[in-house]
Order: sequence, then C-alpha cells, then structure tokens
Amino acid sequence: MNKKISLLLVILTITMLSGCYDNTKKAFDKYLNTDLKPLIGMQNEVLIIYENLLQTKDLNAKKMQDSLDEKIIPQYEKFVTKLEGISSEAKEVNKVHKILVTGAKKQLEVFITLRDGLSNNDTDTIYYAEELLKESKKYMENFNENINELKDRY
Repeated sequence: MNKKISLLLVILTITMLSGCYDNTKKAFDKYLNTDLKPLIGMQNEVLIIYENLLQTKDLNAKKMQDSLDEKIIPQYEKFVTKLEGISSEAKEVNKVHKILVTGAKKQLEVFITLRDGLSNNDTDTIYYAEELLKESKKYMENFNENINELKDRY
C-alpha cells in the first residue's frame, strides 16, 4: 500500500513539474515572439538613427543635441514605456525582463545626459554619459546571456 502511495506521489510530482515547464515555455515563447519582438524593432530604429548621426561628416553639437531632442530621446522613451508594460506569468521571464528594462532605462539616461552635456557645453557630463553607456552595455550583455540560457532551457 505504501509503495502505491509513494508511486502515485512521484507520478503526480512529475506531472506537476512538466505542467510548470510547459507553462514557462509558453510564457517564454510569448515573451520573445509576441511581446518583445516588435519592441526590439523600435529600439533598433532609434539606435540606427543614433549610429547614422555619429557617422555624419558635418556633425556638430547643435545637430547632435537637436537629433537627441527631436528624434532619439522621444522615440527611446516610447520604447522604454512599452517595455515597462510587459509582464509575464513566468517568474524566470520577468526576472530576465527586468534586466532589459534596467539596461534600456540606463541607455535612455545616456541619451539625456549626453544632450544635457552638449547643451551646457559640459565635457564632464559628456564623459559621464560615456560611463553610463558602459553600464548600459553590461546590462544588455547580461540580458543576452540570460535570455540565451532560457532559450537553451525552453
């Protein structure tokens, strides 16, 4: 009798764990393919604008500041706001998503700090923006590492 109860408990536990796995896999797939995919496109658009701006031959502080004010910061703010609106049913997915949100907020802070440094002609603020950029990259690398771990798992 005790063996039958033990066997039943083992079977129930395995069934419950596989159900949790399936739910997390579904949540992860939804996160990647439905929630995140269009937003990454938004982010890439802004970063392309920024990269193209940096490659402009006649770039000056005024052009850079205007582009940050008129295009880059407003579009990146929209991206961050939409990113903050994402929530998953899976704790693992939310944990990784928080890393992305933190990195994106840090990137937004880079753009704002750079704009402020340019408008005030303050090289210390511009150097600070460079430090923020390094921090932002660390968060994005951490996000990529964690998301790849989840991809491997699910």
